[in-house]
Amino acid sequence: MLDTKVADGVASRWGLHHKSALVTGGTKGIGKAVVDELLGLGASVFVCARSEEGLQDSLKEWKAAGLPVQGATCDVSSAESRQGLMEKVSEAFNGKLDILVNNAGTNRRKAMTDFTTEDYQVIMNTNLESAFHLSQLALPLLKNSGNACIVNVSSVAGIIAINSGCIYAMTKAAMNQLTKSLCCEWAKFGIRVNSVSPWYIKTPLANQVLQNEAFAADVLSRTPMRRVGEPHEVASAVAFLCLPASAYITGQNITIDGGFTVAEPRVQETCNTLVQREIDRRQHKLEALSPMSIEVKLKVARMSYLLPNVTTKEGVDELILNTIDAVLVLRVGRASDAVCLQLDDILSKAVREVSKFAKIALVDVDSEEIQVYVKYFDITLIPATLFFFNAEHMKMDSGTPDHTKWIGAFHSKQDFIDVVETIYRGAMKGKMIVTCPLPPERIPKFQLLYKEI
Repeated sequence: MLDTKVADGVASRWGLHHKSALVTGGTKGIGKAVVDELLGLGASVFVCARSEEGLQDSLKEWKAAGLPVQGATCDVSSAESRQGLMEKVSEAFNGKLDILVNNAGTNRRKAMTDFTTEDYQVIMNTNLESAFHLSQLALPLLKNSGNACIVNVSSVAGIIAINSGCIYAMTKAAMNQLTKSLCCEWAKFGIRVNSVSPWYIKTPLANQVLQNEAFAADVLSRTPMRRVGEPHEVASAVAFLCLPASAYITGQNITIDGGFTVAEPRVQETCNTLVQREIDRRQHKLEALSPMSIEVKLKVARMSYLLPNVTTKEGVDELILNTIDAVLVLRVGRASDAVCLQLDDILSKAVREVSKFAKIALVDVDSEEIQVYVKYFDITLIPATLFFFNAEHMKMDSGTPDHTKWIGAFHSKQDFIDVVETIYRGAMKGKMIVTCPLPPERIPKFQLLYKEI
C-alpha cells in the first residue's frame, strides 16, 4: 500500500483543486470538452463564447450540476471585447489566474486566390491575434499565480499542409511559434506555455466537411487509427498540460491525430480524384430520379460536391454566426430531387462570381438535426432557399405568398446573382426585407402548404 504522504502527493499532482481557469470558445466542441475536463479535476472555470444563447445554455447545464463556473460573451476577434473579458476574469478570480486556454478559432476554406481582405482579417484576428492579446492581457494575473500555464489549441495544419486553407494554417503555425517564444520569455515568472495540435475531431467546424463521405473516407485513410478523434481526447491532453504532474513540460506541442503526422508519406489524392469518387457514389442514386440526362446529372453532382454540405443544426448555426458582412445562402433540399439538382447547378456556376459578397451552402432537408430549421421556417416545398446577413434572417418581397424564402429553382445564374446582390445591398443599408429585382414571369409560382393544419 502507498504511504499516506505519497498518496497525498500523487493526488495533488493529478488534480486542479483551488485552481482558476479561463477557456475561450468554451461552449461547444473541443472548448466545451476542455471546460468539462477542468471542472472534473476540481478547477473553477470562467468561460467565454460569442453566442449569448449558447453561453447561457451551457452555464445552466454546468450550474445545475453544482459546478464552479462563470462566463461572459466575448468576440475574441475584437480587442475591445478581449479587454472587457479580462477585466471580468480578474474580478471573478481576485486578480489571479492559474490557467489560460486559448481555444477559440474559426476557418474559411478557399483557394488562396479566392480569399478576401475580410477573410484574412477575420481568421487572423480570431485565431492568432486573440491568443496573442489575451496572453498579453492575462500576464499580470498569471504572474500572481506563481505557477501558471497557458495551453494554445493549435492544429496539425500548422505543421503540415492538409488543404484546410492557407490562412488558417498560417495562424496555427504562428501559434506554435508563439508557444515556444512565450515558453522561454515567461519561464522566469513561473509560467509554462504549451500547445496541442489536433487532426480532424468531431466538432461543429470539422463536421461541415466530414459529412461529405468522400472527404471523410480520405481523412480516415490517412489516419493509422482509422477514425476521427473525439473532443474529450483533445481535452484530456489539454488538462494534462495544466496539471502539476506536467510541471516540467513547457514549450511543447502535442499532436493529437491518431498517428496522422507520423504515418508513412504517400502521394495524396487530388481534389479531382475525391470529386470523382463522390460522383461514382452518386451516379446510382441519380440515374432514375429525373428526366435529366446522365451527363447532366453527373455534371451537377460534380459541381454541387464543391459546395459545402450541412447536415447538422450546429453546422448551420456555425455558418449563420460566422458569415460576417456577406449574404449567407442556404439551399434546403435533397441531392436526389430533380429541381434541387437544377438549382445546385446554378448555385455552383455562380459561387465564384458572388464570392466577394456571399457564401453558399447546401442543407440536407432529410437530416434529423435540421428539422428544427425545417419547422421554424415552415419548409414544405423544396428546394427552399434562405438568406441571412450578419446572423439576421433576410426576407424578400417577390410577389409570392411567402417572403421568408425562395421556393424552387432560379431561371438562370444571372437571376440568382441579381437576387443575392440586391439582398446584399439592402442589408448593407440596414434593411431586413428587400424587393425582388426579377420580373414576375421569372419568379416560380407555388401554393403554400401548412403541415400543422
